[in-house]
Amino acid sequence: MLDSMAQGVAQVILNAAIAAALAGDVSAMKLILDRVYPARRGRPTPFKIEAVLTLPVSQITAALIEAVGAGELTSAEAVDVSRLVNQHRAAIELDVIEQRIAKLERRNGFGD
Repeated sequence: MLDSMAQGVAQVILNAAIAAALAGDVSAMKLILDRVYPARRGRPTPFKIEAVLTLPVSQITAALIEAVGAGELTSAEAVDVSRLVNQHRAAIELDVIEQRIAKLERRNGFGD
């Protein structure tokens, strides 16, 4: 219901906000820019991905802990990277399991 009500006036409101921003209304400028260019959350994490992907998971997490201790990463950034590492590890494990199942199926005459 609200969507249908807003459809009729959304363009009018947008045009008014743009006109106000162009006329120098700082609040209107902020409103528009916050919607068009939202504040970036997080920052690029300074890790060489190629090097990280070749390490055992325990070494990756140790490197993350060291980076937090050295002030190179925040604990929240380290947690985010840890999640990525865990997802990658799970994907690798799934690949290995699928390969093993396919090999067993071929050996036993299934999956043809």
